Amino acid sequence: MGGLGFSAGSQFIVGIHFIAQVDAGILWANGNAVNARLAFGYQLDGRWQPAVLATFNLFWGQRTEILSETGQRPASPVWVAGFRLAPLRFSGAHAQVSALELGYGMGPDRGINLELTILSVGIGW
Repeated sequence: MGGLGFSAGSQFIVGIHFIAQVDAGILWANGNAVNARLAFGYQLDGRWQPAVLATFNLFWGQRTEILSETGQRPASPVWVAGFRLAPLRFSGAHAQVSALELGYGMGPDRGINLELTILSVGIGW
């Protein structure tokens, strides 16, 4: 699965350093796919808040498929476990901006998930 799209979600901060994120999105360009992500991670304190997160993703929908060695199609939904790095993450009093987040994951059939989030913006209250 792949393509360009958008997502919406929530982030929860526990204490100062621990974060949990949940979001859902849609991808276009290689079929229409829907994804859901759950992530837990650690962030630094201050205006610049780089973070590293452990992620769990589910993907449903149209996709380019690669058959297994036995000729079977991959299962749907596809799940992937991995991590995400957010080195350019900045936080203010009521807003957060992150650019160029990189993600990597692997599924049970050795499928690889590569992610690049160009821009992420959050509003806090």
